[in-house]
Amino acid sequence: MAPNTVLAVTNARKRLGARAVLDGVELRCEAHDIAVIQGPNGSGKSTLLRAISGALDLDAGDVVIAGHSLRREPTLAKERLGYAPDGLETLPDLRASELLALVRGLRSLRAALTGDEAEWHERLGFSELAPRRVLALSFGQRKRALLVAAISGSPPLLLLDEPSSGLDASGVEALVELIRLGQQRGRCHVITTNDAELAARIGGRRHEFHEGRLVGS
Repeated sequence: MAPNTVLAVTNARKRLGARAVLDGVELRCEAHDIAVIQGPNGSGKSTLLRAISGALDLDAGDVVIAGHSLRREPTLAKERLGYAPDGLETLPDLRASELLALVRGLRSLRAALTGDEAEWHERLGFSELAPRRVLALSFGQRKRALLVAAISGSPPLLLLDEPSSGLDASGVEALVELIRLGQQRGRCHVITTNDAELAARIGGRRHEFHEGRLVGS
């Protein structure tokens, strides 16, 4: 793998029942890259992000994150990624502050928040959300809390599943700025979205999900 390669997905395959949701997916992202994945609902976009995050095991293939194989070194690989699901997935019944502490613990983050992280806590309104239970938050508030958790520790890979869904205008502005600054600082982003306006604003390379494969990459 090239020195600047943050993510390499090779021959990723996953069947759900009789359907091949991932059928030999290949994806490579370097530092500073933004990979925008589009496609109809149910095409497999979210399944791919769940597989890259390690939340879903592949039937075949591999995911390598910052030089660490998800199959052979799952702990080291997962420590180097941040994942914000679409907000509809099953989440633990924790306060937002406890969710953040759990994520930081899983990434072996023991130091205090950096100034950059604290700034994003403020911009995403996390101090107001921190004492509240995640399951009691509105959809947009839940997305903000998940974004804060995902960027904790400034991982080199950030996975965002339909990140603008449910966000108000100020939330979308903060999201776009977060992605732009992360790109400038060398972070690789993999973003699924059918929000054409968001896709136009963040740029990046476009990939279309079609019959379990990525095309146009």
